[in-house]
Amino acid sequence: MTGADRIAERATGVREFLRSAREIVSTVNYLAHLALADGSPESILGNFLGDFAKGRPEGRYVPAVVRGIRLHRSVDGFTDAHPVVRRAIGRLPAAHRRFAGIAIDMAFDHFLAARWAHTASADFRRHRTHAYSVLTARYDILPPRLQRILPSLRDDDWLESYAHFDGMVFALKRMSRRLSRENPLAMLANDIGANYDALHADFDAFWPDVKVFAIGEGRRLARRIPDSGSGSHPDDTAATNAVEPEASSGHLREQARSYKSS
Repeated sequence: MTGADRIAERATGVREFLRSAREIVSTVNYLAHLALADGSPESILGNFLGDFAKGRPEGRYVPAVVRGIRLHRSVDGFTDAHPVVRRAIGRLPAAHRRFAGIAIDMAFDHFLAARWAHTASADFRRHRTHAYSVLTARYDILPPRLQRILPSLRDDDWLESYAHFDGMVFALKRMSRRLSRENPLAMLANDIGANYDALHADFDAFWPDVKVFAIGEGRRLARRIPDSGSGSHPDDTAATNAVEPEASSGHLREQARSYKSS
């Protein structure tokens, strides 16, 4: 094996490892998606399924669930491209930059949970309970990975635990242990703590923007994927073509850049 082959093999291994990390983080990083759902059972289910349901959802779920999945993915793309999120990632050590996005996702869920618990604890509890009920009632159609974690997610009330810094630290350590290679996720909890106030300010600047984006994107998806017709049949090319633009990273970067950081 040549030196170039070894470098290519190492790079492939790193990419596969990071892909596994992103899949694992999806099991703890969805509080924001719950908050951005429209409150209907189908929207809640779709927004939870955004990372778990692979491939195109059209034809596999009813249109309202498809809209939730598509909204989740659009919000992810918008978030990744947003200048405030990139600024937040830049606050963490450059040596850990490959994992910094995962840590910032977790930190932002923590800030959201803490705010929700402090300003409207009854509403926060009601939303969590409703989400757990929606998933439990539809257990049979959940992807296997979500089925495996649902009992612990619900019974240990993971979403509530994010409101506490220790809960976020525990989640990062749990993710770190689940990965096959040594990684800095557990150490990044210390970096979040060291930059806590600045990251909190980043979240406060970002959250209004993503809420506005989600409302507009939800309306767009409602037009593109109505409850009857498009979105309900796997061979419906009109529905397939209608939702394709939101998968474009350029499309999402353009929207994210239009928001000014405070």
